[in-house]
Amino acid sequence: MPIIKRKNKQKDNTVEDINDVVEETTVDSKYQDYGANISVRILDEQQGLTQIDNVVAIRIHSKDYHLMIMDDFLPTLGQIDGDMFIVTQTSEVPYTNIHGFYKHQHNEFTLLLQEQRSESL
Repeated sequence: MPIIKRKNKQKDNTVEDINDVVEETTVDSKYQDYGANISVRILDEQQGLTQIDNVVAIRIHSKDYHLMIMDDFLPTLGQIDGDMFIVTQTSEVPYTNIHGFYKHQHNEFTLLLQEQRSESL
């Protein structure tokens, strides 16, 4: 189970465990051999700061490209207009129909989430 923490703006920036809130899907055991060294921070205006540690990979399916960011990936800046999946050794956390900007550097992935749409692209 990945370590997922969220700071809520409404609750004086306290950290709470949201493993029951985030919908996850289990992943095949093929990722258990990879090192989980990436730390993910997602900043959302409505949800506040969400941090997920021990991440193996981030899969991005944007309207113009597909990208998989793994351990020690080159520094990257970009825009997401589509789906993103955070892959840990045991599960996958989906973020679908999103629009935002990301930065990946030194195994730290930061996403500034501008919008999460309900309709599909």
